Amino acid sequence: MKKESVLELEKRFKYLIPEPPSDDGYIHDLKLFGLMCNDGWYNLVYVLFTKIDEHLEYMSDKNKQNFFVSEVKEKWGGLRVYLHGFDNDNLIRKAENISQGICEDCGKKGILSQINYWWTTLCDECIILHTKKGFDRRKTELSDERLSNQFIDNLFDNTEKYDKFLKEQKIVLPQRV
Repeated sequence: MKKESVLELEKRFKYLIPEPPSDDGYIHDLKLFGLMCNDGWYNLVYVLFTKIDEHLEYMSDKNKQNFFVSEVKEKWGGLRVYLHGFDNDNLIRKAENISQGICEDCGKKGILSQINYWWTTLCDECIILHTKKGFDRRKTELSDERLSNQFIDNLFDNTEKYDKFLKEQKIVLPQRV
């Protein structure tokens, strides 16, 4: 994620600000690598952490002290978020599933694709850009047609819209045992 985007998120969500190593010397991945996904998922990450904030309000102070963000990254074309001291896995799974329908570069509706042995979620225009020699995805601009915070927020809160979005974007969820 571009530095400006990370700074905006850190300003709003203080627990994303890297801290020095803990007393035991352990350095969490977030502190080493930062947010390891592209700007196309900025609105999704923003809405997710807004939802996490709402959940944290109801946690005890003791539990809040144990909460930290370990990783926020792209893996196998989807968003992965690893938290400690947070018990709402459903919220995280929804964000991970929604990410497979949002272009990670420009923020428009996208589809999980494989390009040069790499799984990625992209829109049609970004797929074409990725196949061009010398393409640098760090220079991709966000689209004016990117999915809004309000649209993404509705996906979290409205099961019917969530299911419809997954179906439209051809997202197949893994069966959990």
